Amino acid sequence: PVIGVGGAQSAAGVQAKLAAGATLVQVYTGLVYGGPGFAGRVLRELAGVTTETTTAAT
Repeated sequence: PVIGVGGAQSAAGVQAKLAAGATLVQVYTGLVYGGPGFAGRVLRELAGVTTETTTAAT
């Protein structure tokens, strides 16, 4: 697996690493600066992006 590391502080940052080929993304920076709710926020935002992308493709 390819792990994207460094500076992921938003769903856009996570998505950029995934789009570049990462299969996993380390989100330590986001947790430090975004607090414990960071993971939930990113997952909700990524779910919205995935839904929008899937809807646009059909």
